[in-house]
Amino acid sequence: MRRARNAQLIENQNDLKSKRNQREQIKAAIDEAKDSRAVNTQTIRRDTLDALRHGDLAGARALRLPGLSAFPDAIFGLADTLEVLDLGGGTLTRLPDDLGRLHRLRVLFGSGNCFERLPASLGGCAALTQVGFRGVGLREVPA
Repeated sequence: MRRARNAQLIENQNDLKSKRNQREQIKAAIDEAKDSRAVNTQTIRRDTLDALRHGDLAGARALRLPGLSAFPDAIFGLADTLEVLDLGGGTLTRLPDDLGRLHRLRVLFGSGNCFERLPASLGGCAALTQVGFRGVGLREVPA
């Protein structure tokens, strides 16, 4: 009886160790994924900006540039085709006054940036039908 009980205790300890190891592996995998996602976002942004600057994205209808600190003027090179622009997750505080040059722009995402005021330049985008500025700390929306 005592041997059976000791064997059961040892088995329970091994199960706990196994579960602890699994939790540690899962936590490590999550941390690695977070690091990878940050690296991937930086890589995507750099690669996309390089392609944009070299004209490799000519004719693009959608553009995703996460994590920007400044609006790249090269985006205006897509003025005749760009319909969806995602600038989320950066530190942008303003958009250019001549944003209306993107005359086909229908959707603009600026969530996760640092806009305290909804940019007045949005009024110059005649085709704009949808904007997303969630989590930016807006304090004012111009008339």
